[in-house]
Amino acid sequence: MPRRAGTRGGETDRNTQAGELPRLWQLLLPIVAPTTVLAALMIYLGSVWVNARLRHYGLTPDVLDLSPQDYMLQSPDATFRPLLWPLLAIVLLGPPYVLFLSRIAGHATAARRVAWAATGLGVLACLLGFPGTVEVVRYNVAFPVVPLSILVGVLLLALARRLHTLTGRGALRLRAEAPLLYTFWSVALVCVLALTLIWGVAYYVLGEADASARAVLSDPYGLPRAVVYAPERLHIEGDGVTETALRQTRGEAARYRYRYEGLRLLIHANDRFFLIPVCAAGDRPPRAIALPDHESIRVDLFRPDRRRDPGCP
Repeated sequence: MPRRAGTRGGETDRNTQAGELPRLWQLLLPIVAPTTVLAALMIYLGSVWVNARLRHYGLTPDVLDLSPQDYMLQSPDATFRPLLWPLLAIVLLGPPYVLFLSRIAGHATAARRVAWAATGLGVLACLLGFPGTVEVVRYNVAFPVVPLSILVGVLLLALARRLHTLTGRGALRLRAEAPLLYTFWSVALVCVLALTLIWGVAYYVLGEADASARAVLSDPYGLPRAVVYAPERLHIEGDGVTETALRQTRGEAARYRYRYEGLRLLIHANDRFFLIPVCAAGDRPPRAIALPDHESIRVDLFRPDRRRDPGCP
């Protein structure tokens, strides 16, 4: 009998531990899932930022071969701010939305009128943005009209569905009579909201990257200053780039014989230094100079300093 009691006690302990794991996962899931999605969004937006900036110099993702961590570290400012704004809007608009629904729930007639108005405006907004998705219509503006129009339209349609639910019509009837269709409708609604939101944020990041690239092209002095030492002539050319033959004493076997100044470090990736001339604004088209990160070539990097480089013509 004591042996059986001990066995039951061990089984109880194991069952208790096994039961704690699902509860622990339920506690961690609301934290782990959003964090994973946020990290994936930062990697995607970081790739948009980096590739949009460097494509002006003919650099493609295949040439750079950056890792996901590199994309996140290369563009923290470009990803934090556009991701923070939608999340902050959800936090700030959530309580007023709940308060609005609680107040209008007791007025069925007003709720139905608002629902039909939201439906009409939502369809109109979607019709405004949808032609842009298939490039039937092109809006020559810097503002992301297409994704935001669809986003606003879908939000209005979601509001209309919620109001119809409060009045006991529409969504409740569809849910009762066609539950599978209602599920697909709800999933599609959430997916469209997510895709249009990401599209709009990526559009903003793309515009900021182009502006940053143009600023660097017009004034590369803000980039780190690079001085290159090489054993042989590298024939680095560009406005503001100077080549200096280093003096050697008789019988001396110097490792480096040439020095190149007037360069700025654009990025270090794929075991290579990508440099641009300090007067890159005069290059048409802009170009980057790739040097291997090898012991045969030395690259000294310094903080930006206009006084160390000659003036541009």
